[in-house]
Amino acid sequence: MRYLILLLILFATPAHARTWQINLIQSHGPREISRQEAIRMMQFARAKFSTIGVKTRLGRASYSKLLNPAYNLTTYQNSVHWWAQKLPPRKNIIRHVLTPPFFDGLWYIGGSAIGICALHHSYIITTSNAQYKNIDGLDRWYQSATAIAHELGHAFGARHTKSHSIMNFEALHFDDIKLLSFAPESVTQIYKCME
Repeated sequence: MRYLILLLILFATPAHARTWQINLIQSHGPREISRQEAIRMMQFARAKFSTIGVKTRLGRASYSKLLNPAYNLTTYQNSVHWWAQKLPPRKNIIRHVLTPPFFDGLWYIGGSAIGICALHHSYIITTSNAQYKNIDGLDRWYQSATAIAHELGHAFGARHTKSHSIMNFEALHFDDIKLLSFAPESVTQIYKCME
């Protein structure tokens, strides 16, 4: 009888009521940010999900001994697959790898996800890079934190949008970046992915 009640509760609970664990892995390299700032950026990204009713918790925050490979890779997609080869499968745990800035030797922010709606895969890996300031001395904290939210958004099922939102392909160029949220179509995609 107890198991029947547990099953009824499980099926009566909406998919978005689940709490998703996100592990933060920070790789090292030139111009890397501090561990405290990496965690603060992840908290900013998690707060964006909280506003749409997606519950997350920060699991393990670790520092990889592996040198960020991105300096020798041609695309961000190659980078996320490189990390997938180096990290063991962790079903039901989302891992975000935060790397120092890279892109042809320039200070540049970007990222990649292992796939759209990867929540039910053996590998749920996203990656982005972070920096305090770019080569022109402009603050890039919010761009770095928003890149985390954007890439996690892909793992949760959100696709790129044309709307003024986190999932816009050019979101990092918006002046009001710290105020961006998920567009209604992204929320629908995320909820569908969590079913």
